[in-house]
Amino acid sequence: MVTLEHLTKKYADFTAVKNLNATIKNGCIYGLVGFNGAGKTTLLKTIAGVFRADAGRVLVDNENIYENERLKSGIFLLSDDMYFLPQANLYEMAKFYRGYYPTWSEKTFEKITALFGLDPDARINGFSKGMQRQAGMVLALSIHPHTLLLDEAFDGLDLAKRNLLARILREYVQEKQAVVIVASHNLRELENLVDHLGIIKDHIFFFNDSIAAMKRSRSKYRAQFGPDVTFETLKPLHLSLLTPEDAGFSFLYEGDESAVHQKLDALGLTVLERLPMTLEEFFMEQQEEQDDAFNDLF
Repeated sequence: MVTLEHLTKKYADFTAVKNLNATIKNGCIYGLVGFNGAGKTTLLKTIAGVFRADAGRVLVDNENIYENERLKSGIFLLSDDMYFLPQANLYEMAKFYRGYYPTWSEKTFEKITALFGLDPDARINGFSKGMQRQAGMVLALSIHPHTLLLDEAFDGLDLAKRNLLARILREYVQEKQAVVIVASHNLRELENLVDHLGIIKDHIFFFNDSIAAMKRSRSKYRAQFGPDVTFETLKPLHLSLLTPEDAGFSFLYEGDESAVHQKLDALGLTVLERLPMTLEEFFMEQQEEQDDAFNDLF
């Protein structure tokens, strides 16, 4: 279990993350999202014990992680900028990690290498970006960490390999009751993978709850009106992600259908359809405030 208690990390006068609180239980895949520079990588490195918190603390199984070598032997951070020994192949990297991690599994190494179709004798620096990502995942999972931290784990993978990796992660978490934290910009991938979600905005948690709670918090609607209703008619109503469509408009709304009817019936609402809201739409709702910056751009 990973616990964040009022966690703050700074670089000199710049605050990367501020007063973060979360409990991530064993057997959970936790998604971490945010705009570039939001503090996702900083948070992962602080959870891994690479960085010391400036305030608050990170607990793993109720123990402080920083400078705790015993706990760190069960944590693995696969960073976005993966490092491999110069000219090394997978066998040589396996030998390297085997010496540091007592839980190393040769069986897992061989099986996942085969699943990804990687040549363990080939030099990793000759692999494509996606193949290097797969090599990193082979090594990370072969360690059998109780806490696995992944920074852009799906970056560079084709559809088949993304689906394979998602299945492997689900199997691993279920089998080992591990904690897996995945930071990613691939929101569609996360939506079908994670149990809980943390969204960092302005260096704090804007949202920290289950995917089910996110979907309960607001809904997507498609509405149709008479010909006199235009985008400009609806714009003053502040409907989130208001988008013209062929036969009407779509938008997000924090409220049930009766509340939507109260807001729109007076405009001559003829059809109202409730649709599933995606994680991508939930996330993009937080960027709407930037839209005015595009006025008179050129």
